[in-house]
Amino acid sequence: MVSLDDMALFVEVSRALSFKKASQVTGIPSSTVSRKVSNLEGKIGIRLLNRTTRQVELTEAGQIYYDRCKLLVDQAKMAHEQLGDFVSKPAGMIRA
Repeated sequence: MVSLDDMALFVEVSRALSFKKASQVTGIPSSTVSRKVSNLEGKIGIRLLNRTTRQVELTEAGQIYYDRCKLLVDQAKMAHEQLGDFVSKPAGMIRA
């Protein structure tokens, strides 16, 4: 099964069209980002990105996958942010 973390890395690379920029955003070494995206492609069995020494481009399948993954990643981030609201709000009875 593909992890949400791998999808999130793919989304970052796709947004930036750069492994180096995605690495800077995530704080993960670019070699690790590249390896994880390659592993993701292997798991799903299709090439998502065309890589050259100068640029990264989404394939047609990559664009479709990016659109879907972006929605999932954004929804997961919203879910975590909403849970954070519960933690930051005081709850319970106040006693004097």
